[in-house]
Amino acid sequence: MKNFRNIAATMLMSIIATVNAYAAEAYARYDGETKTLTFFYNDQKQSTDYNMPQGTKNPAWLILSNAVEKVMFDYSFADYKPATTYAWFKGMAKLKAVQMLKNLNTEQVTTMAHMFDGCTSLGQGKYELSLAGWNTQNVTDMSYMFQGCKSVTSIDVTWFNTERVTTTAYMFAGCTGIQELNLANFKTANVKDMSGMFKGDTYLRKVYIITKNWQMGNVNNSTDMFRDAKNIKGADGTAYSAQFTDKTYARVDGNNRLPGYFHYTQGYAVYDENCMLTFYCDGKRKEHEDAGEIVYDLNTGDNAPAWKEDVVLGVFFDESFIDCRPMSCHEWFNGMADIDFIDGIELLNTSRATSMAGMFRGCAALTEINTSNFITDKVVDMTEMFQGCTSVTELDMKGFRTSDVKSFKGMFQDCAALTDINIGQFDITPKGMHPCYFASVLFIQDENIDNLFAGCENLKTLKMPSTLKGIKASMFKGCHNLQDIYYAGLQNLWITEEQELADANYAFMPNKKTRVHYGSGISKAKTDLDVNLSFVKHNDMTFEINSENDWNTMIAESVDGTALNVKLMADITVTEVPKLFVGKFDGNGHTITLKDKKQTEQKDRGKLVIGMPTIRPDIEAKMVKAARYAEHALFKELKDATVENLRVDGEFHIGKHGAGLAGIVNGTTVIRNCRVSAKLIFSGEANVKNNNYSEEGYVGGIVGHAKSSNLTIEGCMFDGRIEKDEVDKGRMLFAGAIVGWCNDTKNIKIKNCMECGTYETENILHCGLNYDKTRVANALDKCMTNTLHNKNWSEGKRGRKIYSYNGEMTIIPAGTLTTYNVSGITAGDNCFAIGDTLYAAVGSTANFICKNKSDGRVMSSIKEYDRSFLKHNGDVQQLNVEKRDYALTIPFMDVEMTFNLAKTAGTFDIEDETTGTQQVEATESTGKEKYYDLSGRLLNGKPQSGAYILNGKKYMK
Repeated sequence: MKNFRNIAATMLMSIIATVNAYAAEAYARYDGETKTLTFFYNDQKQSTDYNMPQGTKNPAWLILSNAVEKVMFDYSFADYKPATTYAWFKGMAKLKAVQMLKNLNTEQVTTMAHMFDGCTSLGQGKYELSLAGWNTQNVTDMSYMFQGCKSVTSIDVTWFNTERVTTTAYMFAGCTGIQELNLANFKTANVKDMSGMFKGDTYLRKVYIITKNWQMGNVNNSTDMFRDAKNIKGADGTAYSAQFTDKTYARVDGNNRLPGYFHYTQGYAVYDENCMLTFYCDGKRKEHEDAGEIVYDLNTGDNAPAWKEDVVLGVFFDESFIDCRPMSCHEWFNGMADIDFIDGIELLNTSRATSMAGMFRGCAALTEINTSNFITDKVVDMTEMFQGCTSVTELDMKGFRTSDVKSFKGMFQDCAALTDINIGQFDITPKGMHPCYFASVLFIQDENIDNLFAGCENLKTLKMPSTLKGIKASMFKGCHNLQDIYYAGLQNLWITEEQELADANYAFMPNKKTRVHYGSGISKAKTDLDVNLSFVKHNDMTFEINSENDWNTMIAESVDGTALNVKLMADITVTEVPKLFVGKFDGNGHTITLKDKKQTEQKDRGKLVIGMPTIRPDIEAKMVKAARYAEHALFKELKDATVENLRVDGEFHIGKHGAGLAGIVNGTTVIRNCRVSAKLIFSGEANVKNNNYSEEGYVGGIVGHAKSSNLTIEGCMFDGRIEKDEVDKGRMLFAGAIVGWCNDTKNIKIKNCMECGTYETENILHCGLNYDKTRVANALDKCMTNTLHNKNWSEGKRGRKIYSYNGEMTIIPAGTLTTYNVSGITAGDNCFAIGDTLYAAVGSTANFICKNKSDGRVMSSIKEYDRSFLKHNGDVQQLNVEKRDYALTIPFMDVEMTFNLAKTAGTFDIEDETTGTQQVEATESTGKEKYYDLSGRLLNGKPQSGAYILNGKKYMK
């Protein structure tokens, strides 16, 4: 009986609860005395209360828009899920506060348009409208949502999910009290209308976004997006412009070097109960705070971070931090002697950081620090950056740029485990220092390089920057095992006068000579001081070029013809070129972009025209220009040199015997695995001796004039452009795609090269290689091996097309190409591969044999292999190696095969690709063929491009 009563009571309570729930309804009630509009969800609704509106209808309570001063959401309202908040408070000009917004459940809302539109008194100049916790996953319309909220000082929309939003038109327009907006979580991929979004926000200064979320591809209306937001300023200082008020500048300033009005979202650090420090940039800071975690702002400038007092055992960088651009890394991990890992540091973008002083100071337990991705262009202070990192065994600082750094004091002090330090790319000529520091001992006495390597007791090899002009004792205190200092300085190498330099307890061992590999000159501040250093001239050292400054250093060093060993460490852009280079230049797979140096005509005119009063005025200007670029190239002259693994790009003028890579070549020189992709502009030839000007000249894609040198060009490509200066139209220009001119071809070897450049067709005769035909008849045929052209050039005045020769070859699979294969060519004896495409010369019949790489089994016929990798291209067969499990061995034999190649031409054309799988068959021309289009109409001669019919067969050119 007792159980029966309990069951009955439970059922009764359930019925009552169901009835109450059924009776509950949402409504709004206005209290005239307090001028408060309150929202409820219960069964207490009265006849004077207001019903909830639907869709985009104005709510009935807007008749009170001139009376309501406060809005509240009762606790009961949290159980109600409205489908719209359209215009709920529109025009409530006297509304001062909205309270208990957390009781508004928005998870089913689809439109929030005009919700607070016209709430001009909301906040009374000191109010933050916090919308924390709002679920906006179904909202599609946020237009005019906060328009005119001119008294609100802050709007927190960091919780917003905008993935379905299609319009944010005028969303924040007229919010004149807001200085900053954090739109970190705004995902705009589906937004189509952003018109007027920030219009009239005269006080708005900063807008933060996450770049990967902010996509503008579908925005088709952005009129007046920033109209009159006159104080907005981007992260790099881009200020408001009345010319750019649409979406053009709706991006982070400086992103991809483009101006914009936005900033990167500010990151933050979280310290948890496990003594872990994690860095985030996801706009979800409040979630961590609500979870009871300790959250820190990132520090700025040279201020220490707030987390410095915490005991940290490990550091993490969340994936979201890749969108953060911290303004400082000053002392971030200073004194964290217990951390043994920093996970995800490659996500740290330091491109805007100004200080790295003490960043890792005292991190004694760390064994590795990944700084390979650090961008240091704006850093001004690296004082004691790695001081006390006693367990770190190596540091990769090749990407460091230090032109703005003013202090390196103690940067590597007490890094006892380092055996090698390479700061060759550093620029240690800080801005603001007295100029005499750069050329005298005064510079090395500056305290900002004190103790730079002090305490590096196991340091053996040190590569110093060319800009550091001296050696100071305090830099090397305790470096007793230092064996070699590589120093690429050009002027005087100053040795400090301090007696401590000879003190074993201070710097170098008294009975051990540390070798200093130096540049062209050396000067000791005190010559009678035994400094325990031996000096070795740079013939055994490698110059590493990391910047234009290093390139100019090399130019100055190469003037006297001293043999240099040079290695390019980064892509660089230059304007100066060496007049003479002797030795080895390894491009290391990098690109040098050459641009014309800006010069005044008057300056050049003074050098050329003095003593020539009879010269014609119309010729004079041309002579000035032409002489400036005579023999111009990346290297004006190569002599007994090797240049390899280098790509040349850019746009620059050349004169007679100018070229992309070398203007003049002498001695025994090798150019290997290089690619010239530059645009070369010919400016004619100045004849100062005869007081006249000629536009006739010889230029080369790779070499201008080979003279009688022992020149080898191997595995190279020219795919640039040669054209005439637009003001110098006139007489003929001979363009040698590989070499512009040479006296005698018997000593020149051109092997495994390809030319597919473009050329101005007017007044230019294209030749593969120009040579003096009257002196060495037919010598050209003997110096070419597997060198192919994309132009079917006729034999010119002094030049002829290049032929290829038959023979057997094996193609190396593309996957085996080395990192530094700049030209992309993998050559055989009669054709070569570029990438996964094999180019075979015409004039032979090809028999394709496939061998399995794993077991060496030879296929019995080509039918066993997928023939889809064969494609016809003009007069060339391309073999796309789609299945890399196979190596292709391709002997050329004079037997009948499936695909016949043309029997006539010795060059091939790669410009006109065929489409589809129609049969293509080359036929020698008789001059009487009739060509038809695909509809059967007779054509007037052979078409230059497109599809046509000949002898009943379809062709594609």
